[in-house]
Parts: sequence; structure tokens; C-alpha cells
Amino acid sequence: MPEHGSSHCREKCRGGSTILINALELKVFILLYVRKRDSNL
Repeated sequence: MPEHGSSHCREKCRGGSTILINALELKVFILLYVRKRDSNL
């Protein structure tokens, strides 16, 4: 039973980290897009 609980927690932690990584990638993409747009002006 404890093993099952730990694996479930691991899956939940992985999902949270994936959301965090997606947010970071989105932030970087926005920064690069804004920088490119400003340089084109």
C-alpha cells in the first residue's frame, strides 16, 4: 500500500512540474517575441 501511495504522489508531482515547465516556456516565448517585435520597430 505505501508503495502505491508514493507512486501516486510521484505522478501528481510530475504533473505539477510539467505545468510549471510549460509556464516557463510560455514566458520565455513571450519575452523572445516581444524582443523581436521591438527590434523590428
